[in-house]
Amino acid sequence: MYRGDKQRSGVYSADGIAPRGEMKWKFEPEKRGASSTLVTGPSFGEDVIFFSSDYLDYSSAGTTEVYALDADSGDVRWVHETKGIAYTPAVLDKTVYVGCDDCSPSSKGQVYALDTESGNELWSFEAEYSSSSPVVSGCTLYFSSSESGEGYGKTFDEGIVYALDTGTGTEKWRFQPEFTAGTPAVDDTTVYFNSFQYTIWGGGGTGRPPSYIYALDKETGGEKWRFESEYSMGQPVVYDNTVFVGSPPGNSGAGGGILYALDAETGEERWRFESEYSMGQPVVYDNTVFVGGSRYSHEGAEGLILALNRETGKEKWRFKPMLDAGPPVYADGALYFISGDTEYVFEQHSPIYEGYLYSLDAGTGKELWTHHIIGISSTPVVNNGMVYIGNSTPGPILLPLDESGLYAIE
Repeated sequence: MYRGDKQRSGVYSADGIAPRGEMKWKFEPEKRGASSTLVTGPSFGEDVIFFSSDYLDYSSAGTTEVYALDADSGDVRWVHETKGIAYTPAVLDKTVYVGCDDCSPSSKGQVYALDTESGNELWSFEAEYSSSSPVVSGCTLYFSSSESGEGYGKTFDEGIVYALDTGTGTEKWRFQPEFTAGTPAVDDTTVYFNSFQYTIWGGGGTGRPPSYIYALDKETGGEKWRFESEYSMGQPVVYDNTVFVGSPPGNSGAGGGILYALDAETGEERWRFESEYSMGQPVVYDNTVFVGGSRYSHEGAEGLILALNRETGKEKWRFKPMLDAGPPVYADGALYFISGDTEYVFEQHSPIYEGYLYSLDAGTGKELWTHHIIGISSTPVVNNGMVYIGNSTPGPILLPLDESGLYAIE
């Protein structure tokens, strides 16, 4: 699942030799890249990667593919075509689940259930809006569906959270929050997600206050609590009865970022860490919260990785990469994250996103290694001594096609 588990913790159980930062293989999808975060799961008696390629043409309804690759060699097991953009899959037992955006003016979404061994469709479900990456817990699949699209100055504020039966795709319940609905995280009893308005300005969106973190009963969809912030908040992470959430870029005047720690039962704030950098989606392991932050100016991007005490929010160490800092993940005593920035290339009249995959010692923040990357990269996934990242060409001519695809770093 996205970020490793249903809690979205960003922690991977990575048995085997620690990666050294050297590329083992690369796979180039037919449709421009692998922008979604990757998922590994057992099938065919060995590890297999399930991921979606991207097709970033929002002007028309297109198609893209969900791939199954051999994790060791990058060989294709199967390909399944879906409508629109397919996001990060979730895998449970013999089924892979993927949410899609059909990229049409109506912004309808689909969720597909596919057989892991053949890629054949088992069932599909049409959602009201664009569908997020799903999360599976027990016999229920949870995902959000929110308005999306284009239009300078247009504000999007409609969303729904769905619960479906994993075997049949039958709807169990739905919940409509105040605004849009972010990708959910789940623990034993509760579904957590962020909700906010956003407005399209130029090439991206900006969150508008207020924003909320919701907690819903897993079985009924009933609201337990909501936490309100004057700033936009990102996707939550749940760990040991605490919800951790950062305020991401586009804070509408926040001037920096905040990492919140909330009581998972009541929604009450336990502590907050305020920074001059925006705060992304954290990763929590043992007694430490790791979070990436970024800030941008006419001089370029700056980044920061912070390690905080989980109980108090007190800083343990910080690391400054060369450029910005994407959300980190944790595996076997090390952190992995992407650091990059956009550089204008006059010969192509296009921006190129260039950066690095970093590995840090999680205990000290010391740099272990880096790997150079060109293109927009997904959050890393770590499995069996390998790091997998998807790399995308974000437009028709922004990058040579041989710079996009799926990378396996050993």
